[in-house]
Amino acid sequence: DGSAVAEEPTSRSHRPMDIDDESLALRDGEGDFDPTRDTT
Repeated sequence: DGSAVAEEPTSRSHRPMDIDDESLALRDGEGDFDPTRDTT
């Protein structure tokens, strides 16, 4: 179990830019920043 738990945070810490950008955009504008949802 420890292996999986340690791998999760490690992968995220490796690319914080990608995660931060995606997480922020999705969280900040879940509907505003989602053209696919608006068009549907």
